[in-house]
Amino acid sequence: MSDTDLGSLDAQTLAHLFASREASPLEATRVALDRIERFNPDVNAYVYVDAEGAESAAKASARRWGKASR
Repeated sequence: MSDTDLGSLDAQTLAHLFASREASPLEATRVALDRIERFNPDVNAYVYVDAEGAESAAKASARRWGKASR
């Protein structure tokens, strides 16, 4: 799955990919952060982005998805 694909998927599809381990919450978060970095200078939608906090939360989510699939 390419990074571009992850950025355009709905939550239900992402959940399926996380459950099947075809993608991870961390990958999806990094795609979202990359998009914010790329487009925010033009649209100014975000005043503050906590990339470190987002990645930390995504890692915790990935751990939960891993436990749920066992």
